[in-house]
Amino acid sequence: MKGFLFMISRRILLQRYIFMLLFSILMANTTLMAKAQCELRLVNVTTVNFDFSREVIPRQDDGSIQIRVDFEVSGGATNPFDLVCRMDGYEYRQHFDRLNPGRHSAIYHFTTPLETSSEARVILDIDGTSGDNNRGNNSFSGKLRIIPVPTMPAVLRIQPQEYLLIEQLNFRFAPTEAGKTVTLGFARVRNTSTTQVLRSAKNESAEGDADGVEHTVVIGAGGIVNYERRTHVRFHNIAINPAKLDKVTWEDFKKDPQPTFLRLSKLLDGDSEPARKFIRDTLGEDYREKLTPFAAAKRLFRAIKAQFYYEVTDIYLPSTVLQSKRGQCTAGARLMCALLRQIGIPARTVGGFFVYQSGKGHEGHQMCEFYFPNIGWIPCDPTPDEHPQPGGNLYQFGYQWQTNQLWAGYADAALYETGVRTGLLRGPKPIAHDAKYTLQKLNEPKTP
Repeated sequence: MKGFLFMISRRILLQRYIFMLLFSILMANTTLMAKAQCELRLVNVTTVNFDFSREVIPRQDDGSIQIRVDFEVSGGATNPFDLVCRMDGYEYRQHFDRLNPGRHSAIYHFTTPLETSSEARVILDIDGTSGDNNRGNNSFSGKLRIIPVPTMPAVLRIQPQEYLLIEQLNFRFAPTEAGKTVTLGFARVRNTSTTQVLRSAKNESAEGDADGVEHTVVIGAGGIVNYERRTHVRFHNIAINPAKLDKVTWEDFKKDPQPTFLRLSKLLDGDSEPARKFIRDTLGEDYREKLTPFAAAKRLFRAIKAQFYYEVTDIYLPSTVLQSKRGQCTAGARLMCALLRQIGIPARTVGGFFVYQSGKGHEGHQMCEFYFPNIGWIPCDPTPDEHPQPGGNLYQFGYQWQTNQLWAGYADAALYETGVRTGLLRGPKPIAHDAKYTLQKLNEPKTP
């Protein structure tokens, strides 16, 4: 019996010893983890010029702003961490896997209406994963210094660039089809807020009624068609003056209603119940008494940016987009257009192609424009974000910084699901075909 009790006592003592040992190891590890492995320190947040070569105080009419963040790492290499830079609701989140001790920099480009009240916020190691426990010097928040320009118009075209737009359609038909005619379709290149047509293609006009144009071509020997359309254009980036746009009233639209760009249809159903509900939830029932047209447009834009996710889909009908909460540029542009028309602001979708600087390839894009009396057309790009932020943002609302590389025409969104038909409209079925878009630069863009 005594031996049995002795064995139990030894077992209890052994268990206590093991418990105390494990507890000591745990406490030691916790103490080591509490010690900072490194130190991050935010050194400077400043604004720099367009090519990032020097510090500048941006002007209200610059059209965009570049924020440079300088920070130091000391004491040892960091663990992976994220740096966040925010301005007017738009957020850049940059991930760093591991940084060694020394000075580091990051630059973030914002295209948003520049106002003297614009604020920026920078947070190093926002999730606390870098190994730096002294985070008192890891953030900045404050107003940016921006030079006001009282003489700036409501909409300012900046950084013009002239191009020869060359569109090529190539087809190969059966050799027996030689001598027959085919009809090719093109989107009419029009004057928009960002595009000026200096010389239209042969037998065309930028101001024609039809959104699309047709060209009849004879199939050549061997069944080959190589057709080229050339248009001389000038593209611009855009800057806006929010203070002047905010002076436009709802009464002003009665003098210049633009009825063509107010109509709705089964393809642009801004009068659907989902659209009406979205407007009520975003603007309130009495928005015409409490909001200017510009403030209402900004709220709708922010709401799209806050609530919708970027995803490549074949959903373009505004009421369906509102239900799915997903879409790409076409979905965002058509939704914004439908909502603006429903509240009485003329709007249209515009689209074209970005042509890559390398000259190899192109990418289609669509955005929205809305019309203010005595001012004209104002661009906005409501393409949903991949990672929407609460409250949304005004990124590329009014201000556009890449449109001097984009040709754009417009098609009435109430009449076409995604735009006018292009390519082969009528004729024999081709064996093969391709299309190529080229922007041949005719002058260098003017820098601010």
